[in-house]
Amino acid sequence: MLPAYWAPFVCAFEARFGFAPLWVDLDEVSAGRSRVRPRLTVVLERTAQYERFVPALLTTNHSVERAVRRMLHRTGSSLHLSGGPLRRRAKPVDFEGLFVVFCDFERLATEHAHAMVTREETRAFEESLLLGDRLWCTARLWGPPVVFVWTDADAARVRSGGETERFADLWYAVAKTHDEFGYLTREAVAVPIDSKENFDATYSSNWYYYFK
Repeated sequence: MLPAYWAPFVCAFEARFGFAPLWVDLDEVSAGRSRVRPRLTVVLERTAQYERFVPALLTTNHSVERAVRRMLHRTGSSLHLSGGPLRRRAKPVDFEGLFVVFCDFERLATEHAHAMVTREETRAFEESLLLGDRLWCTARLWGPPVVFVWTDADAARVRSGGETERFADLWYAVAKTHDEFGYLTREAVAVPIDSKENFDATYSSNWYYYFK
């Protein structure tokens, strides 16, 4: 639960954008050469809410950041920083230099559901693919796994055979058991098919390059 001193900012944010933040935090980050800059992190609940801010944040149009900065200045002028975590004492916030960051809880929760799938569950998933000797391995980073067969021709046959939807059904059934907050949906799960042949030729057999 957010501390009470955030209530004016949360109310102003909801009035401006139509939804309230799930969490708000104020700390400091390095700005190079021993300088620090105050950072406001606004955690939204849904990915769709976060994506409303992406176009402005990825361009030179910083109107959203300026609006939130002014909003915090207007509603939280008494907020102070103390070595990072928010305190109502110590040095005042430099509102002009405030760095505003947005993220969403839904994305983190769904990534967590995928990450919590165990090695044993992953092995059982691989067996349930029924690919036999065509399967090389599965590999994943933040979401569902990529299913690797040996050759590009094998990958093309699996894709054209319509098996990818069944693979996604199988993975969803496993990951859903770890979906503590109920955000994971079947529509959001896709299991890509690739090949060791492509992994070797295009990514020099290097997982860092592949998932970069």
